[in-house]
Amino acid sequence: MRPNSHFVFLLSFLSAFVAGALFAVEPIRIATIDLSMAASLHPRMALFDFDRMGFFKVAPGLSQEAFQKAVLALKTSTETVELSELRLEVEQKIAVIERQRATLLAKLSEPQQSDISSLTIEINKVADQEQQLRVQLSDVSYAAACPDLTNPATTREILNQIESEILAKVNAIAVKDGYALVLNTTIPVPYGYPVRYQSGETYGQGVPGINFSLFYAFLAKNNLVHPSDETPPSRDLINWLELTKFPDAVNLLPMRPYPLVLSGGHSILSEVIQQIYVDHKIDPEVFKVVDSVIHKIEQLHSAGKVAD
Repeated sequence: MRPNSHFVFLLSFLSAFVAGALFAVEPIRIATIDLSMAASLHPRMALFDFDRMGFFKVAPGLSQEAFQKAVLALKTSTETVELSELRLEVEQKIAVIERQRATLLAKLSEPQQSDISSLTIEINKVADQEQQLRVQLSDVSYAAACPDLTNPATTREILNQIESEILAKVNAIAVKDGYALVLNTTIPVPYGYPVRYQSGETYGQGVPGINFSLFYAFLAKNNLVHPSDETPPSRDLINWLELTKFPDAVNLLPMRPYPLVLSGGHSILSEVIQQIYVDHKIDPEVFKVVDSVIHKIEQLHSAGKVAD
């Protein structure tokens, strides 16, 4: 029996590839990084409210008292009043559109109606206008209810910036250190980003119970100690990472959580986070604690002591 030509070609190709790998002068270098953890540790995520899905519009590094004062000022600003007025204006426009659509539908149902085609076009046009107004109403309602947070469009923009910054650092390190391949070790979850961040009625329904202040307060601390010390401040960072590793939370992070790497490769997570913290002028002492926690978690994972 004559062997299948495609099989023979594939076998020859694999043989040549294996032979080339065996005689290669330098082994292929492979790096790994947990992108969801990288996103969780990004400084800008310290201002992200996982419950209402927006970023606090305040400066980083404030004391608890100053933070609450800044949030209160946003909630009582004139912009809040203006948003309420805009919401009422949009609601009135929707009411007008609804009456127009009802009138057109009534005409369409008339027994002697002959201009069905043009009426149908007009109805569809009015329906599109109503949909646009309802999306606007949803965004305005969110902004009015959460004046201390960024609006949906700005939130999506910041998340995209976080993702782009992390991936840029990964690429730069891969080029600098000669890694031929970088794999993502994040455990796969049902993929929802950026769908969950689109305008509409479901926007703002995030994950309650994730306390953003854990990470915000940690980044603002000056006196930090090593995680091995008794009751260290890094406990806040560990709690933050534990909370943001739940699938529902990972699904809101600005990273695609796949593929899965079981073993092998050199982790570049610490190096990526260090470069990002330098860019954001985070205290080096803060990074020392972050670095120690990253290594501790990675050691536990590699030893199989942490359940994914």
